Amino acid sequence: MAEAQTKCPKCGSAYPSGHQMCVRCGTRLPGAAGSTGAGEGSGKAAVSTFHRGQVVANRYTVIDMIGRGGMGCIYKVRDNTLDEDVALKTLLPKFTNDRHVVDRFFNEARIARQLSHPNIIRVHDIGMAGTVVYISMEYVQGRSLREWLDSIPPGQRMPVSYALRLMIQLSAALEFAHKFTVHRDLKPENVMITPEGKVKLMDFGISKLKSSVQLTSAQMVMGTPKYMSPEQLKDSSSVDHRSDIYALGAMLYELLTGNVPTGLARQPSEIRRETPPALDAVVSKCLALEPDDRYQNAGELRVELQRLLDSVESSSGIEIPEFELPVVPAARGASILRRIGGGVLAALVLAVAALGVWRLERLESGEAAGAAEEASSAVPREDPFALAFDELTARVHRARELAAGAEGTAGFVAEGGAFWEQAQGLAARREADAFRAGWFALECYLGPVLCPQGMVFVPPGETVVERGAGPVFVDGFFIDKHEVTNGQFRAFALDTANPWPMPDYLGAARLTEEILLSPVVGVTFYDALAYAARTQPAPWGMCSLPTEAQWARAACGGPGTPRPYPWGAEWSPGAASAAGEADGYPGAAPVGIFELDTSPFGCRDLAGNVMEWTRSLFVSPYDPSVAEQALEAIWFGSALAVRGGSYTDERTSLTERRSAWFDESSPLIGFRCVLPFPADSETLDELLR
Repeated sequence: MAEAQTKCPKCGSAYPSGHQMCVRCGTRLPGAAGSTGAGEGSGKAAVSTFHRGQVVANRYTVIDMIGRGGMGCIYKVRDNTLDEDVALKTLLPKFTNDRHVVDRFFNEARIARQLSHPNIIRVHDIGMAGTVVYISMEYVQGRSLREWLDSIPPGQRMPVSYALRLMIQLSAALEFAHKFTVHRDLKPENVMITPEGKVKLMDFGISKLKSSVQLTSAQMVMGTPKYMSPEQLKDSSSVDHRSDIYALGAMLYELLTGNVPTGLARQPSEIRRETPPALDAVVSKCLALEPDDRYQNAGELRVELQRLLDSVESSSGIEIPEFELPVVPAARGASILRRIGGGVLAALVLAVAALGVWRLERLESGEAAGAAEEASSAVPREDPFALAFDELTARVHRARELAAGAEGTAGFVAEGGAFWEQAQGLAARREADAFRAGWFALECYLGPVLCPQGMVFVPPGETVVERGAGPVFVDGFFIDKHEVTNGQFRAFALDTANPWPMPDYLGAARLTEEILLSPVVGVTFYDALAYAARTQPAPWGMCSLPTEAQWARAACGGPGTPRPYPWGAEWSPGAASAAGEADGYPGAAPVGIFELDTSPFGCRDLAGNVMEWTRSLFVSPYDPSVAEQALEAIWFGSALAVRGGSYTDERTSLTERRSAWFDESSPLIGFRCVLPFPADSETLDELLR
């Protein structure tokens, strides 16, 4: 075991040298780094350059960090000269010696300063503070288009009219920008949307001014592959404005269908019936393989999109607020009504949408006469509640059949039966919670059948996150049976296509099998999140880190008084990888060898080995309304909840809660991943076949 060299000044807990924060009480340890994180020697990029309240370049007072990436951070600051809030985009000091990176960084400022347009983010100033280079620009309240898309409930899509409005504004921005430059990296992440629905295009970092010499880095293939034109994939330096037209088409396709076009992509109207066929032609023309076959300028595309928007809105007869995405409210702890594609609201919306699209198709074909009298035939007359529940019933029955034919599903089938009995009773009274209970039955039946290798299925139910607190309901999910190992993280970090920094000890020339099979440590919250995001053990979604409630549910099971240890109420020396010699290991042990350290659902090493990151903000006492925030809320100075015991603990109850800073790289903290249950009806139907 590593010699303890640092003691917490508050609670006295001892940690190996280099530990940044006491995970018991949250106190910074003596000698801990400030807000900069690990140095370059650790193989990790610094996660923060400035801190709150710092005055940069005698002009900007830092308010908060609002974004970060592998090469730099973005801060909200107060410009004391202009007396307004602006955004400060910085480049991490480790990159300032790379001429190509710095050229690209300042190229964004040089280009954007020439672009004064209401749909393009305004750049104010460029400069240097110490070793940090920065660009100050217009501060835009709102979210990126990517965040906006990610917030749409599974199974739903952006309304066609909204998609058209967005693309019209984006086309207008490019119509102006193309007088000076080609953007070459159009994607939802580079489009901001204000609360009023105004589009703001940003990030001209790899753009090329028409009047300037190309950057050396521009000779490479640069951009985001999913949105890059065929010619850009071959050589980024030779593209013109029509490559941006291709990217617009790819984005429009994604807004309409939820997917990025790949291969011989299906027409949007084939995937989503309320998409007017006339829009298929627009998307196809944008995505033409040859630049000469696309729209030849953004203005031409904007005019066509405006014509379609006018047709859609005039033919549907539906007045919708300018920019409010209709989101179905869900009961706390569950999201069922917004996840069932055949639910009551979805049935009603589709009925209205069918009428609007039918009218548009008639108008496009010149057969508008008499359409109003015939339109009533396009509206379903059946009871929407009954139709939706019948659709859910068919899925539940099919899932139950699959579960009955699989091994080890008896307990889950019994739980599913209880949920389904409850759903039928609620449906008889025509209560919307019938769909919620029915979905949980579906999860119980199908979860163990779909469970990916190396994971366990945790059925929906209540759990206790903190001893003495009330129960919290958690939807069904899948979670890694074991903590992520050194070997797994090392393979992820050494991926030549998408390399990632890794702890120094994993760079050793020779690593024993025991080390490779032991849990990875020394990883920050974002290291763990990056690994999870690139992990896709099933076709319906990517992994993430567990919430604190999910971790507690996987570890402790139901809402009754949780056992302090997986094996019972009393500590058993040698039952887990913990402090002392009883376990036979001086440090962390290879994962999964302590059979007694197994949760009711099959997770190993919860009471020992290493503590684990969650993606919940740490708050004491636990409050789900505060702790379970969206990932974008976890930034500057966030403390995250970590759960479980470690190899330095004498005994740790499963209900014990501790914390670590988001940029902490502790030798005692590792992680495991979770995978959500399939959340949309189309995917579910494919799996039920």
